Amino acid sequence: MNRTCKLLAVALAGAALFSLDFHSRSSAATELNLGVEAFNKTECAEAIQHLEKAVSLDPENQCARVYLATAYAKEYRPGVTTPENIHLAEQAIDQYQDVLDSNSNRTARIESAKSIANMYWKENKFEDSKKFYQMESDLDPRDPEPYFAIGRIDSIECYYHEREGLLPGEPRPTPSNKTDQNKACYELKARNGAPIREGIDSLNKGLKLRPHDQLAMEIMAELYSEKANIECDDPAANEEDRKMAGAWYKKKWFGIPVRTTKSTEPSSFLAFQNQLHGACQLSGESSGSGGTYDDAEAYQVYSAIIPIINPNPETRTWFIRIDTLPMGRGSFPPEDPSNPAREEGEQSREQRVADIALDDYGKMNAKTWLLQRNFTLPNPYRLVTRDEIEAMFPFNPEGVMEELWIGLSAVGFNADKTMAVVYMSHVCSTGDGCADGKSFLLQKHNGKWEVLSGVECWIS
Repeated sequence: MNRTCKLLAVALAGAALFSLDFHSRSSAATELNLGVEAFNKTECAEAIQHLEKAVSLDPENQCARVYLATAYAKEYRPGVTTPENIHLAEQAIDQYQDVLDSNSNRTARIESAKSIANMYWKENKFEDSKKFYQMESDLDPRDPEPYFAIGRIDSIECYYHEREGLLPGEPRPTPSNKTDQNKACYELKARNGAPIREGIDSLNKGLKLRPHDQLAMEIMAELYSEKANIECDDPAANEEDRKMAGAWYKKKWFGIPVRTTKSTEPSSFLAFQNQLHGACQLSGESSGSGGTYDDAEAYQVYSAIIPIINPNPETRTWFIRIDTLPMGRGSFPPEDPSNPAREEGEQSREQRVADIALDDYGKMNAKTWLLQRNFTLPNPYRLVTRDEIEAMFPFNPEGVMEELWIGLSAVGFNADKTMAVVYMSHVCSTGDGCADGKSFLLQKHNGKWEVLSGVECWIS
């Protein structure tokens, strides 16, 4: 064959290969489109057939792999141990792993690490799950979710260790003598010590990024309760851990700062609660309008409590009812004579100051006031009328809480405005435990308003 023929043969061969490659990629794109269309119709079995062909025809197409992995994951049923179901999980993880190992963009790799972690979680492979949540965190250090997930897994592991061998609802047996009690305690400590430390550390990192996450606070409280259970020969440490668990629950519900100093008085929260029940009374009517509400200190109080009740990081806008709620100071339950707060001293003085703020609260809320745009909040907000709220938020049990509406009372203060009483209600569109009303007692500390106590007036 002469040189010209050889060159022509090479050219023709190259053209044929290019044609085959173009045809292969074109077919892969067609299969991907068909797979995505079926996926969007939730026809996962059909989507998998098309997406498997797309990946086979174009192995470098990471978009097809992500869709295929997600389709496998949707078909997987947690808790079902058939070989076919287990294989679905393995196939999903393999496809996500390929994207994670590729030169895909950072977002695709983050989502793949998160998806693998989630698949391992569903399979109860907790150590593998934590490994990939940590990988996700390394790729995106500003996202608190991986930290929260690791803390939650650690809490679940501790619970499983503590309940091992017991039927649902069956109480954990208590050994009859001190020697056996200590043995059981130290055995549990050997298993739960490390996950408790890891979980608390991980949740603290996440809460630095998202300080008001209520689920993270609840898990933190659970971990401190578990920690108390393994303070085998240290009653003081046990008591301190239980105080910390209680402090995290109070922070979740009322935004009360968690203090780690042992000098914090644990009875103050309950002592003030007895007074705050009176601030829960919704009078239903007012004696008229008080006009424009322009108390600058009141808006600082509002701005301290509103972020507490927003558990959804996706919330885009807070809608605040423009007129204050008609509240009245109700009657108090009888005071407990055994309450240490009755003793003369600093705490009883604070209770007297709180009572002055409650008196002012009753007087201020005899009228309704028109709120102004003087809030300092991390989210955008709008002031709206009651009619606007009802039009915007018809009850929808399947809704998604992307907005939140809030009702506020006027604020009651003591004479020098160092203590404040206020009521706040909130409602979201889901109707799933997403509405409540709380009364708060706040104290000004170093120029900043902090919640001192609170009462859950109602919850729905």
